[in-house]
This record gives sequence, C-alpha cells and structure tokens, in this order.
Amino acid sequence: PSEVYGHFQYVVGLDLSHNKIASIPQELDRMVLCKRLNLSYNLLEEFPQVITQGDFPNTLRTLDLSHNLLVSIPPEVANLVNLEELLLAGHFWDPKGGVTKAICKLLKLKTLDLTGLPTVPEWLWLAEPRERHGVD
Repeated sequence: PSEVYGHFQYVVGLDLSHNKIASIPQELDRMVLCKRLNLSYNLLEEFPQVITQGDFPNTLRTLDLSHNLLVSIPPEVANLVNLEELLLAGHFWDPKGGVTKAICKLLKLKTLDLTGLPTVPEWLWLAEPRERHGVD
C-alpha cells in the first residue's frame, strides 16, 4: 500500500525475495539509506530502473536479482557507483548482449555472480577493466 512507502527512507536492508514480484514501484526511490536489496526469486522481466535513480546509486552496496526472468542488464547499471556485490545468477540472458559492458564501470564491485551465463563475454577479460581493478 502507498502509505507504507513513506517509511522506506529509514530502511537499510530490504529482502523481498520469493514473493512473485513482477515490477518494482517508483516509490522505492524513497529508500535513501538502503545498502542491501534482495529481489531474487521473483518474476522480474526487466531490470528495475528505480534502482539506478534517486539515492540508490550512492547508497546501494549489494543487489541480488538472481533467479528472475531477466534477459538483459541495461547500461544504467553503471550508475550504481558504490555497488560491491551484484548477483545475477540463473537468468536466460540474451546471447547478443544480455550482460552489458557497463558492468566494467562498477569500480567498487568485488563480487559478480553470473552463474548460468552460457558464454563469458570477451570484454569481461579485457586488460583495461582488469587493470583498473588491480587484477593480474
């Protein structure tokens, strides 16, 4: 219910996994302190754009979108500049660009779970992003 959204600004972690959620309301942008968001095992067909807007890019550290119905990740994922953990396992990725190269711009990313990805994109192993992250 919409009256609940006013209290979201104080939420630091939110686990909405296993709820058959098909879309995320724009009102979630009021979560100005959210560091952990778990939306795994739902029915999301598109990456929730609200996550790349408002205060989410500055506060969000962990995002779990595993086991939904996603086929692609938009370039706007690069807006999540403080993201340290991105969990995207168990999707039917579009073979022609389902996983965006913009993930390389997430300089604080420590964990990236792409379990189930049929082929690893070549750009994931290019020297430039590896050098930026100090990986040999």
